[in-house]
Amino acid sequence: MDGAFEYVEANKLETESAYPYTAKNGNCQATTAKGQVGVTGFTDVVANSVDQLMAAANLGPVSVAVEADKAPW
Repeated sequence: MDGAFEYVEANKLETESAYPYTAKNGNCQATTAKGQVGVTGFTDVVANSVDQLMAAANLGPVSVAVEADKAPW
């Protein structure tokens, strides 16, 4: 997930209204020239640490990744 955040730090993303989802196959037509949404930083928390997750949630939005090979289902 870090790679995605690093990309958005370097390249702002377009909004949904500027580049709407059309459910069609084809090439991506997005351009960073129209980018309006970005990330100014991110921090990883220790896996399975409820305290760190709660602390991160108190600072702002949180993204969570689940490793498929470690999922309980």
